Amino acid sequence: MNGSYLDSPRSSLLESRTVCDLQDSFSKQRKMAGNGSIIQGALPVFDETLFDDWRIKIRPIFGYQDVSEGILVGIEDPGRKASDEEKKAFKNCQKLDDKAKFLLYKCVSSRIFNKISKAKTAKEAWEILVQMYGDYDKNKKAKLHTIRRKFELLPMEENETIVEYFDKIQELVNAMRACKESITDQSVVDKILRTLPQRFDHLVVTIEETRDLDSMDLEDL
Repeated sequence: MNGSYLDSPRSSLLESRTVCDLQDSFSKQRKMAGNGSIIQGALPVFDETLFDDWRIKIRPIFGYQDVSEGILVGIEDPGRKASDEEKKAFKNCQKLDDKAKFLLYKCVSSRIFNKISKAKTAKEAWEILVQMYGDYDKNKKAKLHTIRRKFELLPMEENETIVEYFDKIQELVNAMRACKESITDQSVVDKILRTLPQRFDHLVVTIEETRDLDSMDLEDL
């Protein structure tokens, strides 16, 4: 053979078709995104833990999908005397409400789904979640007290890496801040340094002697 398969006309034709197929697929994805289709890929799923973190993550998705108003405010039937324009607008709102419910169903575990599946509207489903897992004032203090105590007593295990321990600390810090607790990076740094195992004593001493702990951010640790 004088030439390789890659240099043949057939190979060039296949390559051209492949490029065209990719371009066509990309074009379709862009059109779908422009039409507000459901986001493809991994979505944050609520499984009864860290509701406030999940709520922070899901709200921008509601906005991107144009369903925030339906979920947080709800839709209202204009009644029998509504004009054709009002009826049309209500029908569009119902479609968005169905989209909002579908999005909520995709973002909760099967156990949570069973608790909201009978809700007639997305707003009703959302309110069920907030009432059961949210930080209403009557539960907020008790919840914050529990999280704060976990933070204060959490030690680093001997078989645990620093990264794993930092992640646990950061999770509790985020939960406290979600409850409007004011906690500084300096207090978090102090907590970490105080609770590191003895094998890190030399590292703790070095940090304390060479860094200004009063102005040290968590990212600098």
